[in-house]
Amino acid sequence: MYEERKFTRYSTNIICEVNYPNESVQKQLHLKNVSLGGMAFESDIEWEIGTLINIQLLFNPLIKVIGKVIRCSFNGNLFDIGIKLNEKYSEDKQLQDYKNMIATIIENVHTSWD
Repeated sequence: MYEERKFTRYSTNIICEVNYPNESVQKQLHLKNVSLGGMAFESDIEWEIGTLINIQLLFNPLIKVIGKVIRCSFNGNLFDIGIKLNEKYSEDKQLQDYKNMIATIIENVHTSWD
């Protein structure tokens, strides 16, 4: 199945903490990939499609954004979770920090090609 993507994905292993907005307990995970439009991670629990979740990237600087679960599929061991950034509920500064993080990742990818 061919999927046309709006943004290029970049593989990563950034640690993040995620939770539903009404929960205080955060689940620590590793991001599989990131793009300007969102991110993906694997989880041992199922995340409800269409719901908003808090995402805190343990990156320097710490980045907190809100995303919407757009994909949750079971791969035999874990759930593959796709998140679309929700700019309406995320703070502008945090979104800019996220975009700066993506720029750093892109720069590192291109530097490794040299």
